[in-house]
Amino acid sequence: MSASKPSLCSEFAAKRSDLWQVQIPALPGSSIRRMPVSIRVPWLAAAFVVLVSWTPPVLADGDERYPLDDLPRVIEPRGKVRCPNVPKKKYRGDVVRFRRPVYIYEGFEARLRRFEELVRDTAVEVYGRAPRRIRHLGTYNCRRIRRWPTFLSEHGLANAIDIEGFDFGRVRGRRAKDVPRRLRRAFEVRVEDHWNADRGPGAEHSRFLRLLAQRVIDERLFRVILGPAEAGHHNHFHFDMSPWNIVNVFE
Repeated sequence: MSASKPSLCSEFAAKRSDLWQVQIPALPGSSIRRMPVSIRVPWLAAAFVVLVSWTPPVLADGDERYPLDDLPRVIEPRGKVRCPNVPKKKYRGDVVRFRRPVYIYEGFEARLRRFEELVRDTAVEVYGRAPRRIRHLGTYNCRRIRRWPTFLSEHGLANAIDIEGFDFGRVRGRRAKDVPRRLRRAFEVRVEDHWNADRGPGAEHSRFLRLLAQRVIDERLFRVILGPAEAGHHNHFHFDMSPWNIVNVFE
């Protein structure tokens, strides 16, 4: 592990003093497991990260490393942003298609495919069918983090995605009998419109979004999982695989 990692994470944690939850890894040689810690004070956030030896979360294949972990994220706060050149690909979705193709880092694809599986399974549970399309607001975008301009956005590495909602088609035939009448027609589910809905079909959409978000969190599918509780994320979920763990979705 390079010596620059703790200072990078410390600086980021200090800037993220507004976080509801930061995932702090276990101390080396300790039996203490990774746990969520509520952090409010900047110096306390930095102290936590300095005191522990930061390690990325365990990946599905048991490898604790992610190929982009060693890329620098600290940049100048002004001027043109120069993003590292990483292998990227156009991806349309496998289990559930994206309405527009996404342009992502190659290593991010497996995460998205698993997300599509969670979308499908949760939608079948709530609506009796999977959505036809996943709606996103963007993936690759070479830029800074808007609220912390000394950090490169994971979008600049094609290592992030913003999900705004889902489009469902009309259900017909024998499948329709297992679906409530009010949910048989085509409809749209949007984070902005339905996250806090509590009446009619909107309440079902809220249930779907919240179940999905909780399952993404429980599975630790991404290292950073942001939603309506995070400033600037009232209308979408943000998922990425940066070298730190942040979860801030529920109010």
